[in-house]
Amino acid sequence: MIVKTNQGYQVVSAEGKPLTQSNLTKEEAIKRQYQAEFFKTCIKNQKPQ
Repeated sequence: MIVKTNQGYQVVSAEGKPLTQSNLTKEEAIKRQYQAEFFKTCIKNQKPQ
């Protein structure tokens, strides 16, 4: 989820844990959120070796 702060925007997890710094532009925050979601799905879909 993207949250607006005094310094800019920040990507925060569903539990409220910050995933980025709070000085991003809205476009940078959206891009980082897509990256985090992609990484989550890649890790979940990996098969144990």
